[in-house]
Amino acid sequence: MGNLEHGEDPYTEGRCVTDASATQVYVGSTQRYLAAQCCVVGDSSISGCRRHDPTLGNTDAGCYSGKDSGFTAKTILQTEAICKAAGLELCSGSCKAQGCNYAGKAVWTGLPCPELASCFGAEYAVSSSTSGCLATSCTTSGTIFKGTMAEAMTLCQTCSSLHNTCSVIHDWGSDGKNWRACQTVASGTGASARAYAC
Repeated sequence: MGNLEHGEDPYTEGRCVTDASATQVYVGSTQRYLAAQCCVVGDSSISGCRRHDPTLGNTDAGCYSGKDSGFTAKTILQTEAICKAAGLELCSGSCKAQGCNYAGKAVWTGLPCPELASCFGAEYAVSSSTSGCLATSCTTSGTIFKGTMAEAMTLCQTCSSLHNTCSVIHDWGSDGKNWRACQTVASGTGASARAYAC
């Protein structure tokens, strides 16, 4: 859906967010709100960055996500609409230190998300225990999700982005069926796993 960069930190790694309604995401172990920023079409350099309406300036009313106590996190769809209305586009580079006090926030970019399968490492042997695996609510309470590998990858990516709760997918029985998205898996045999790395 959208890729992120850190609002005021040096750009180190993006996070792919597939939930169009997301307004916050985990970056490492820290939950960060998502801010809107735009760029001049075809110019994602610092000089092309825009975090606020030029007529209203670097103020709570002018900043695309508000400012300081008036900050309001934005979804990717809201950010795209803001950029389009201003005749701008989502940025593909860093806009660090370009106003609106986005320190500690993550900001939307127009960078494409990597292919989902490339976010998971090679299969390795693990225990068949599913005690650390997740329900569709991204918690370990409730009915544990099981489905295809692609479905487990999608759930793991979503849970990792929104709640920082998934680090691996698990194939009980190593038969290519009944894949799960898990916080942790135990060492052993009887199942396969692929670690999430995006």
